[in-house]
Amino acid sequence: MERTMRTLLLVGLLLLSSAAARAEVYHSKESALGLAFPQADRTESRTLTLTAEQVTAIEAQAGPRPESRLVNVYEGWEGDKLLGYAFIETHNVRSLPETILVVLDPQGDSRAVHLLAFHEPPEYEPTEKWLAQFAERSLDDELALRRGVRGMAGSTLTAQAITGAVRRLMAVLQVAVLGASQGPEFSDAATDAATDTGADAAGVTAAATAAGAKATEFR
Repeated sequence: MERTMRTLLLVGLLLLSSAAARAEVYHSKESALGLAFPQADRTESRTLTLTAEQVTAIEAQAGPRPESRLVNVYEGWEGDKLLGYAFIETHNVRSLPETILVVLDPQGDSRAVHLLAFHEPPEYEPTEKWLAQFAERSLDDELALRRGVRGMAGSTLTAQAITGAVRRLMAVLQVAVLGASQGPEFSDAATDAATDTGADAAGVTAAATAAGAKATEFR
């Protein structure tokens, strides 16, 4: 029995070491914000505390429900001109996390999505070409998998997690920052796609691993 426990512990340590070895971190928070706002002379941040009513409104607009009522938002400024907003989010894909940067313009439309860190095997990692689909997009029914967003062959959970996160963060901005709490609701067909996204991504609980701890540096 003791030998079996030692063997299981060794296997666990080897798996953890393997996960940490394949983790890729592409940007720090500072370099990510520089990527989001290359013309900015300053970046300001604030923490939003969502009310129950705002959470309901966000879910109605986005499909996926916010996982936390506390959300950090960054603003890029050039003098007195607001350049846009950015969110840095870490969430699980399968059993390990990824961190993405979602950049929105002052009106709340998606400007760009960048991958900051990825701890799953590289074959599940999104390409820059795939992420480019989120440029100049509005929060509407077409911003969903199987509609206006192409899937990723062999990486369905990655595509679902990112698409759901983009929709959710766009809705957070509209509801909690821009005040558009009565924005258009998600249609039934698109809600089904977004619910799949949220269910699959949320079905994997956050693992207390070294890789997960490393990803939270971006929060």
